[in-house]
Amino acid sequence: MRLHNSLPKIIFILISFGVLIVVTEFLTREVILFGQTETIALTNAKQKTKEREDFLARFFDDSQNTIHSIRASESFNQFLNNPTSSKKSFEQLALTIAESQHDIMKIRYIDNKGMEVIRIDRDTLGDSAKIVEEGKLQNKAHRYFYYDSIEKKADQVWFSNLDLNEENGRVEIPYKPTLRAIMPLSYKNDFYGILIVNYFLKPLFDTFANAPLYHSILVDSDGEILIHYDQKRNWSRYSGGDNIYADIPEFNKLINNDTYETPNYFSRKLNLPAPQKLYLVLSLNSTYSNLQETLSRKSFLYNSSITLLITVIFGFIFARVLNKFFTDYTNRGNYIEKLMDLNLRINNLHLKNKIYMDMASDGIHILDKHGNVVAFSHSFAEMLGYSDEETAKLNVRDWEAIIKPEDILATMATFGTESKKLETQHRRKNGAIIDVEINAKWIKTSDGNFFYASSRDITDRIRLEKELHKLATTDTLTQLPTRRVFMEKLAAELERYHRSQCDNVTVIFLDLDHFKVINDTYGHGAGDKVLVAVANILSDEIRKVDSVGRLGGEEFGLILTGTSTELSIHFTNRIRKRIEECPVVLEHDIIHCTASMGITMINQLDTDVDKILERADKALYSAKHLGRNRVEVYKELSQASSN
Repeated sequence: MRLHNSLPKIIFILISFGVLIVVTEFLTREVILFGQTETIALTNAKQKTKEREDFLARFFDDSQNTIHSIRASESFNQFLNNPTSSKKSFEQLALTIAESQHDIMKIRYIDNKGMEVIRIDRDTLGDSAKIVEEGKLQNKAHRYFYYDSIEKKADQVWFSNLDLNEENGRVEIPYKPTLRAIMPLSYKNDFYGILIVNYFLKPLFDTFANAPLYHSILVDSDGEILIHYDQKRNWSRYSGGDNIYADIPEFNKLINNDTYETPNYFSRKLNLPAPQKLYLVLSLNSTYSNLQETLSRKSFLYNSSITLLITVIFGFIFARVLNKFFTDYTNRGNYIEKLMDLNLRINNLHLKNKIYMDMASDGIHILDKHGNVVAFSHSFAEMLGYSDEETAKLNVRDWEAIIKPEDILATMATFGTESKKLETQHRRKNGAIIDVEINAKWIKTSDGNFFYASSRDITDRIRLEKELHKLATTDTLTQLPTRRVFMEKLAAELERYHRSQCDNVTVIFLDLDHFKVINDTYGHGAGDKVLVAVANILSDEIRKVDSVGRLGGEEFGLILTGTSTELSIHFTNRIRKRIEECPVVLEHDIIHCTASMGITMINQLDTDVDKILERADKALYSAKHLGRNRVEVYKELSQASSN
């Protein structure tokens, strides 16, 4: 059979099809989408402004987490308790934090008189952080962030305006945009100074304003410009340049609305923890959009030409191949030879795909609907510790360590054709468990549906996150929960008590007697051993339902659940006797230690955990006043003791 006479007709049909595709695309672009670029871009600006707001909010959250981590660190708390001996330790901690976060300009501790006690400084972005020597420390009692902090709540972070850095009462030139995260501190309910971290805002602003399709302006409620797409107009409050009214005369309408939209721009009021009200205005960058339109037209012409050319070539080749196929149809030998050649090309294609997969750093693996391995990268086999031959025979149940075997296929079914992430664990050949992040989706082919997944080893990241969490919640010396964690537990118990009102909750405040004498006589190292010994006794004595924490210095707190006053007294006296009867043995000395304890019970009128702890503290004070090494129970009109 020959199709020689049909060749022109086949070529004509294919070329016509190519022309139809080009014409359809042209009509779609020029008729349907004509004039829609600006409308689409301004509609998209709503989402872009929300993304920018979320971006800034994450920066504020990260800043708050940093200053809370410093506040909770053992080095800082030791410094507050003993500024002279612990100053260098805290300076090194602050220096390490500044070196690890390159946008930190300063970390400072300012005492209750406004004097800088510690300052870590970085002059410019890219410079190394350094400890400022004592002779160059300044008095900041005249600055707003000091005297405003006196009235703020202790251990709560507040932020300055997004502003320019000042030195010696003047704005630095060149400008250094900065943000201050500030935490007032208290000691025994008195103002004890502030912890403050300054940030360079230039990297943040550079990323914030990076949107080529739009002209971005960040402005405050006074109409003064912070960031302008024309950088010469940045910081109009200080440069003396035009404010936002030169761009938007009707700016007053913007500040009365959370969002405001016109045919030319879109604005959003940013919800941020900074004191100043900020607005982000996006307008279409016509120069950029026109350039993109020009490039798009050129791309269309180029693609159209290529489409027509490929159509002509493909039509000619297809017609010739089709003609030859039928011409040689009766020649079985030639047919088999061509089939073998096709199989060879398919095998080569599989080999190329395998090479490309092996180039990936993540562990790529493709599974069938039963979870059997169909294809994989060499990096995936290495991740699991198997050879390539062993990996080819695996099923997902062989390495999945968290999802139950009977639930794995159901979990795979929850994925769609769009990539989705999942954190889980893989089991290696040697039994070791690794944390992984999987990016997976289903892919549809003519041979069926396959599960495509890419596994990334995040074991180190997970370990670091756990270490940071432990650092923030666990006292380094005693390994007990910190005061913040203890107070959170007390708040939870108070809420549970009001919800159920069926279990008694006892709060105990413990303080070691004459601990300063121990430190002064035997040294702080010996004092630390005493604290560890007491912490071990407390951890050993409490039940799983009870809680214990180090509140600071030689003070500890306990929470007993479901225990009457009589049982609480008995339990507390047992702890007191253990502390008294278990001296700490040093190399050349033996330290005997006693403890005084105050007890209070949560009642129906309690709403404030600080006041609950204050009652226990009053009972503790009574125990101290009555001779120490005893237990006192708080009562409204009188105190009853038990030895």
